[in-house]
Amino acid sequence: MPGAVPTSWPQLVGQPYFQAYQIITRERPDVHIEELQGGTAPPAGPPDNTRVRVYINGNLVVVPPAPAVG
Repeated sequence: MPGAVPTSWPQLVGQPYFQAYQIITRERPDVHIEELQGGTAPPAGPPDNTRVRVYINGNLVVVPPAPAVG
């Protein structure tokens, strides 16, 4: 029986973006990643089950909110 499919990655906050990208795409090859600058509001639009939004700072480190499908 396969394990649960992850929908969020709170453990990646504080990690380098490149590492987070590799983990997310390995665990969920069915999604695409959208990078957003930390502190910005997400663009308007409906939820998307094939998208993971990852917020990063100027040092390319993942910042809150945690990466999540939607």
